[in-house]
Amino acid sequence: MCVFQFDENSSARSLIRDCRNAGVVEVRKYPSGDKGLPDEDMLDKYVQRDGVIVTFDAGLVQDHLDHVPDDHPGVIIVRHSPAISYPMTAASAKNILDHFKAEFSDWHRVSWKNSVVTMTEASIEVGHVASDHVVNDLSKSYNESEWQAELRDCLSRIASGS
Repeated sequence: MCVFQFDENSSARSLIRDCRNAGVVEVRKYPSGDKGLPDEDMLDKYVQRDGVIVTFDAGLVQDHLDHVPDDHPGVIIVRHSPAISYPMTAASAKNILDHFKAEFSDWHRVSWKNSVVTMTEASIEVGHVASDHVVNDLSKSYNESEWQAELRDCLSRIASGS
């Protein structure tokens, strides 16, 4: 079963509950004992575990590349597209995730290993960490045909290291 570890800024009770209710993945709420942990320390701790990190922090990986090894469980960044100026909320994230899951039915079967994924209401970007930067492997609008197959292939390539 795929494991998703929500970080401090994405661990709203309602979002965690909704994700757990699907019953197809294990969802971990950010532990209260880790609240306030600096991003660097959080990454050092959680990239060594088995859960894909879910965050609203658009700069988490880019700002702390030296704390994200090439081999990690994956990071999913849920954020608004640049055209939207209001802050990310649990309700907005739920809408983005619900839309993504409805359009990409394999979301809980694919490997997110080593991927850095940014999801918005309109698009998805996938990359991977290579030493000191994030390499962009895929950028697709949800309006483009066959984006699901391209995403599946991209995630598979990154997870296998090829």
